[in-house]
Amino acid sequence: MTNFDPSLRLHLDAEALVSNWRALDARSGAARAGAAVKANGYGLGAREVVTRLRDAGCRDFFVAHWGEAEFLADLVQPSWISVLNGITQADVNTARA
Repeated sequence: MTNFDPSLRLHLDAEALVSNWRALDARSGAARAGAAVKANGYGLGAREVVTRLRDAGCRDFFVAHWGEAEFLADLVQPSWISVLNGITQADVNTARA
């Protein structure tokens, strides 16, 4: 049995995040490196991750759901956000916005 300690928290090393993205972007050649920020930035806080990577020059962000795109749309140009899941009838109004 695994012991779970709810007081444990994952902390973002912002310098490492930006450094790693810049290294990937430098290796991408003519392509641009993007960032998958779904699942709340994989637990790191999507808004903080997007803000830091945006400030570092990232222009392509990937989320799983339209609600995640809506949550981040005030931080970057909406055209910089790609939604990986398809669109359902329930998503139409959010996608149009």
